[in-house]
Amino acid sequence: MPQAIQIIQKEHRLITSVVEAIARIGKAIGEDRLVPDFRLLHAMVDYLDRYPERLHHPKEDRFLFAAIERRTGDGAAEISGLRREHEGSYPALERLRAALVDLEQRKVGAAQRFAEIAGGYADFHWRHMRREEEVVIPLARRVLNDADWKEVDAAFAENVELSESGENGRQLRQLFREIANLTPAPLGLGGGEGSPRA
Repeated sequence: MPQAIQIIQKEHRLITSVVEAIARIGKAIGEDRLVPDFRLLHAMVDYLDRYPERLHHPKEDRFLFAAIERRTGDGAAEISGLRREHEGSYPALERLRAALVDLEQRKVGAAQRFAEIAGGYADFHWRHMRREEEVVIPLARRVLNDADWKEVDAAFAENVELSESGENGRQLRQLFREIANLTPAPLGLGGGEGSPRA
């Protein structure tokens, strides 16, 4: 299996773990079953900003999708749709961030609004990543040649460097550990203020 596919699938698992957790926590907050842990929620939003938005999506657009488009017109509509979703992903994250600020300021209806936006954001990412793994990756494996994969592999290997080494990598790992440690069990390791209401 090309290295890039392994990296993409690993990145999808990391992103999924955070978006699923924020959706489930948001649902519990919206149902008044959980006290919001704002340190955790801000850490989650920051992670989604720094990891999928700045590292993952740009590499898919510039390298994986572009390589496929050079080789074939197959999947053109699917790739075009995924590119549009990448463009819409950051505004969706900003809506989630704004809903979190409203929640922190205890605005009327903010808990239910945050739950709805967090759930929609997670659903969007789940559907998006499934289409990439079920449609785009099989297409890439069929049409890309060794030279294409060398270029795509190198681009995603750089993602590994950026996310696992140096100062940026240290900060991302620390942020992910903070999320895991603060996320209430069974989604995370427990702890923090995100505890069930008495």
